Amino acid sequence: MFEISFDSRALKDLQTIPRQSALLLSKVLAIMEGNPFAPELRVKKLEDPLVGYRVRKGDYRILFEVVGKKVFVYAIRHRKDAYR
Repeated sequence: MFEISFDSRALKDLQTIPRQSALLLSKVLAIMEGNPFAPELRVKKLEDPLVGYRVRKGDYRILFEVVGKKVFVYAIRHRKDAYR
């Protein structure tokens, strides 16, 4: 089991997401608790200058890092703003 922690920016991002999309993202986060690299998530490593990994779900991206048994989510954004 992995522990998921959120950056304050990620929590703020999550509050601005429409309810339907937020429910889908919560299911993804539940899967990430068990294994952040589960095959059904299709996790991709981010390229320089960005650090960490990303998961796509609909029009939203979850950007995160894994350190030991902790998953640190630092952004949850719409695809048009995710990599800026």
